[in-house]
Amino acid sequence: CAVCLGFHNNVRSCTKDTLWNGGPTLCTRSSSGIIVFRTGGRVCLNFQREFGCNHTNHPDRHVCT
Repeated sequence: CAVCLGFHNNVRSCTKDTLWNGGPTLCTRSSSGIIVFRTGGRVCLNFQREFGCNHTNHPDRHVCT
């Protein structure tokens, strides 16, 4: 899961505030369900996937959650 870094069945709707080990999460979900950084700004979901993201216009979104 890109939010809590855990393995579970509700990855698409995870809104946990803590990681699997009890630490704080880097990301959360906006009211519309988009994964965002707790400090603000969207996360690039393509960067989280196997093939990554080749776009260079949003490097601030390329963070391994």
